[in-house]
Amino acid sequence: MAWMEREIHTVRMGKWDEGIELAKEWQAYWNRVGGRPPERWYRSFYGAENMSVFVVECEWESAAAMEAFNMQQVDDPELQAQRKELLAKSNEVYESIRREVYYVVPQGDAGG
Repeated sequence: MAWMEREIHTVRMGKWDEGIELAKEWQAYWNRVGGRPPERWYRSFYGAENMSVFVVECEWESAAAMEAFNMQQVDDPELQAQRKELLAKSNEVYESIRREVYYVVPQGDAGG
């Protein structure tokens, strides 16, 4: 079963350029870890979220693949150190980060 992961970032006022650059740094980090699916990036235009929202989505082939990717970071002290630096930068650029995970419903299967 496929899983969709979504991160919703609220960008601090005047920090859009830094937010995009930081997203690129995170992407380089994910590439170093290896095994993360391709991402899609979105910037809010209008809707329920405020105008300072940056969304990153990717779709995993399974929950096991997502878990294996996350565990690689836990087991590597060098990756942990790099992640800690990126999280510190994230606190300067983003007001908040929310992570959501959904399972993908196959077409024609309402799951009811």
